[in-house]
Amino acid sequence: MNAVRRGVHRVTMRDVAKEAGVALSTVSHFLNGTAPVAPETRKKILEAIERLNYRPDFTARNLKRQKTSALGLFIPDVTNPFYAELAQGVTDVAQGAGYSVILYATSYKEKLEESFVSLVEQHQ
Repeated sequence: MNAVRRGVHRVTMRDVAKEAGVALSTVSHFLNGTAPVAPETRKKILEAIERLNYRPDFTARNLKRQKTSALGLFIPDVTNPFYAELAQGVTDVAQGAGYSVILYATSYKEKLEESFVSLVEQHQ
């Protein structure tokens, strides 16, 4: 069943597969990098993704995998060039490995750090 959000159909991998004229498993392999996909097929899938404006549902993906693809990064002072450069480096490496980074600016406040840690623990 397709998900509906505020009366608008959310485009699924099944929709992409139908639009591209390929199997759902082929779209899945292409998006997850779990099996090789022929260049012509890749092109069809990419064109279908663009036409349909497909956006992956990362929440569903994480539930299925039973893990998250996000990292929490705690920075005490985002205006400090050292921490800004550190955050950029972590983000670059994480994105290259398929992770997103959630930045928490703690402003050197211990209570804020504790609440952020609690929030992160709840979303593991």
